[in-house]
Amino acid sequence: MEYAKPNTILLVEDDRQARLRIHEYLEGLGFEVIESVDAKAALDLALSVNPDLILMDLSDDDDLDFIYRIRMENELSGIPILASSSDGARGIDLYSNIEKFGDQSIGYITKPISVEELSDQLLLMGIGSR
Repeated sequence: MEYAKPNTILLVEDDRQARLRIHEYLEGLGFEVIESVDAKAALDLALSVNPDLILMDLSDDDDLDFIYRIRMENELSGIPILASSSDGARGIDLYSNIEKFGDQSIGYITKPISVEELSDQLLLMGIGSR
């Protein structure tokens, strides 16, 4: 019997505790989780892994630039991105610049991330199932 490959999520999170908690939760749901601590390293990782979703913290000024660079890479341009932040201004920045990211799926979730809201967002983005 052949099994389907699990969805791969690239988790970009600089906070070790948050990264560990989210990683464990996603693995418990059956996802393969690849980690990066910052957006600069995440671009090369995304190119090599080609994840099904990028879940990223918007904690740095480079993070919106990272989203734009992902959208400019042909092989990565259609990957859904779920951004998170405890700073509401980062979410406003994301949606204020949404037109430069194209028509691809971009979602936003506030921190601290609740597992229920994360699960709902994953389903809305077509990643995994309940």
